[in-house]
Amino acid sequence: MTPEMTVTKLVEIMAAMPELSGSPIYKAMQDAGIPYVMGHLAFSFTQNAWGQVFVDGLGIKLCDEYAILEADGTLIETGRSSNNPFFTTARQLAPKYRHTPAFEYMALTSSIVRSVNASLQNGSKPEDLVMMPDVLFLETPTEEGLRKVHQFMSDYASKLRELFPPHYKNSNDIKH
Repeated sequence: MTPEMTVTKLVEIMAAMPELSGSPIYKAMQDAGIPYVMGHLAFSFTQNAWGQVFVDGLGIKLCDEYAILEADGTLIETGRSSNNPFFTTARQLAPKYRHTPAFEYMALTSSIVRSVNASLQNGSKPEDLVMMPDVLFLETPTEEGLRKVHQFMSDYASKLRELFPPHYKNSNDIKH
């Protein structure tokens, strides 16, 4: 099953069963023949993509980078979300599902929407927010994995303070 087919199937499952959330979504994907890792990547990238769609137009500076890690924090893959078939398929499907419970669930539980919401509640202005790369664990992270991610994010934030990378985009400029 391709990434595109996996994301499409995930979204169809969620649209057909809007009461599903969390683990039951994974069970439904498994029942539909989607291997765990493919389902997990589809879920995570769809959540991130739809979170970005949700904040479009707020002037937030989005990051086009992602990292996939093992539970212990070992790096498996890095890349640009805009080149990832899970992410791009989810972005393409977003307009069709924008006003559904499936979209709402995925967007509102995304790390980007949770982070933006917390920052806005603490008085930040949307145009001052700069998002970090998406970090996806393939399994529940260990303490060592979490330590490595915290260190990576701290190092990355330090670099942002020195130089604003050109691959960040304003959410108003992302093409749909």
